[in-house]
This record gives sequence, C-alpha cells and structure tokens, in this order.
Amino acid sequence: MIDHNTWQFINSFAPWLAAIGTLLAVILSLYLARRDRNIRLTVDAGLVVMVPDGGGSSEDIIMISATNIGHRSVVLTSFFGKLEFLKSTIIGKIH
Repeated sequence: MIDHNTWQFINSFAPWLAAIGTLLAVILSLYLARRDRNIRLTVDAGLVVMVPDGGGSSEDIIMISATNIGHRSVVLTSFFGKLEFLKSTIIGKIH
C-alpha cells in the first residue's frame, strides 16, 4: 500500500497536467477555428489533344481544372501560372 507522502507527491503533478491539457485544448480549438479561413483549391493542368470525330487535324488545348476542397465559397475569375519552357508569367486573380 502507498503511504500518505507518496500520494501527496503524485497529486502534486495534477495541477501541472491540468494546465498542460488546458493549453493544448486552447491551441487545438484556435487551430480548428482558423483553419477554415483559408481558401483551399486543388489545381490540375495538362495538355489535351482534341481530335474531331469525323477526322481532320487535331488541336492541342491547355486544360486547367480547379476544385474547391475548403469550406469557403470561391469565385475563380482568372489564374496565375508560369510557363517553364517560355520563361514567362501569366497573371490572374482568385476571389
């Protein structure tokens, strides 16, 4: 059986553990509250070759797809990208 002094020593850690638990709960709640403030999009881009059904010449088309994976609503009005082979920049905006 554990004596009285040992129990007092063990119970002296309780306020420290409670304080650490409270601090971790506050940090987690702030993280979860601020997480949805950011706009989260996944963007895929690729080169697509369009071939007509009846034959004829094919066309190379750049396809860009943006998917909203966050909780905020997003309106995509333009885009920004860098063409590596041309070393130029395309400028745009996301609202």
